[in-house]
Amino acid sequence: MWQKYNKRLGYTNKNKDFFKKSIEYNDVYKLFYYPNGDPINSEEYIQLAFRLVRKWSKYCIDAEVNKWRWPVDFKISRGANDVTIIEFKLWKNSKLEHWLTKQVEVYEQAHGTTKSVKVVFCYNDNEIQKTNKIISNHNLNNVIIIDLQVKKSASNA
Repeated sequence: MWQKYNKRLGYTNKNKDFFKKSIEYNDVYKLFYYPNGDPINSEEYIQLAFRLVRKWSKYCIDAEVNKWRWPVDFKISRGANDVTIIEFKLWKNSKLEHWLTKQVEVYEQAHGTTKSVKVVFCYNDNEIQKTNKIISNHNLNNVIIIDLQVKKSASNA
């Protein structure tokens, strides 16, 4: 799924899947936990982490763009007619299903596009399974799940 949107994001093959793989396989998930081990409950940290990958894009990537209805997390564009919305949510959000099925569509309409990527950050297998169920029940195809579970070291895996 992520590869489908890499072209839109302006990534090269060299850094394909960079954001997702960095978080899941290169210990970047640790940024989403407090030192005491509790998960961070703020989407602001996710948005800050995504800003690090913008450097490789030939597209214009703007954060918190507001088009009358509410600001989107990121708007990626190459001119006015080539626009993709990227939205991030922590699984714990009480309106996750509504966000996945309705809210981002409103953002698309406000920004004059039909292209969006919804990224859900999950802290455990139960959250991943429930997100997959929502995706399946609503036949969604533009959702990326990022696994923030604490990883075992390779020697213990």
